Amino acid sequence: MPVLKWGLALACIALVVVFQKAERLAAAFGLAVSGTMLITSVVYYVVTRDAWNWSRRKSLAVLVLFLSFDIPFLLANLLKFFDGGYLPLLVGAGFFVVMLNWKIGRAVLAEYYLQNTPPLDAFLADLPKRLYARRPGTGVFLASSTERTPPPLFRHVQRLGVLEQRVVLFTVTTEHVPFVDPETRVAISSMAPDVYWIVARYGFLERPDVPRALTQAITAANLAIDPKTVTYYLGRETFVAGPGGRLGRASETLFAFLSRNAYSAPLYFEIPPDQVVELGAQIDL
Repeated sequence: MPVLKWGLALACIALVVVFQKAERLAAAFGLAVSGTMLITSVVYYVVTRDAWNWSRRKSLAVLVLFLSFDIPFLLANLLKFFDGGYLPLLVGAGFFVVMLNWKIGRAVLAEYYLQNTPPLDAFLADLPKRLYARRPGTGVFLASSTERTPPPLFRHVQRLGVLEQRVVLFTVTTEHVPFVDPETRVAISSMAPDVYWIVARYGFLERPDVPRALTQAITAANLAIDPKTVTYYLGRETFVAGPGGRLGRASETLFAFLSRNAYSAPLYFEIPPDQVVELGAQIDL
């Protein structure tokens, strides 16, 4: 998102510099507005069907009503395509390529980890055989689910063979509500001896605070863990854009650029920087 916002800012500045006068922006503005109206109508149809569970007939009736205004408006503005109307289409196509590349890249990355990390149950059962030693303390690993082993945890054990005495798998979920009751935000369960799984629920208008949620879960479960002494293990991937990947060199180069400029996980989750250890890996997608 930060990269997209900077790109949008630069595009707006470029529009002002190139067109200079508001009159010359009229054609581009008209096509942009009419196109946005058309897309909004289609998205509204999807919302009525998937989120509100309207019948197909009811949803189509509303969609046809909206499109009866949107399509003529769009066709009228297409007459000014060569007078400046092409610009919003070019800008929109550029952002579409960026967002599509990010979506496909994240899906390929998830599939890569699915193929290269073992199931969590099997990993935990085999954990004593994989370790050379256990050190005092608590390690917190961010996990997207409890079905697969978090990549930083697998990488840590596979390469180092040493792990803290207590392990916490921490999952952050975003609910379809603006706010979540703080009293019901966290849930903690035991997955194995000295291995815990914490789920922290947040609304889409809330910003996750992992240390605070961790403290809340520790207090609720009455665990002998000091949140100020835990170590947070995060993964950091470097994409090499080699010839063996599925994305191709150009697509992976763009995806690598977006990943490097993505919002930092420690900042987003409010994790103290001095408690973070990042485990890197070079991946060819």
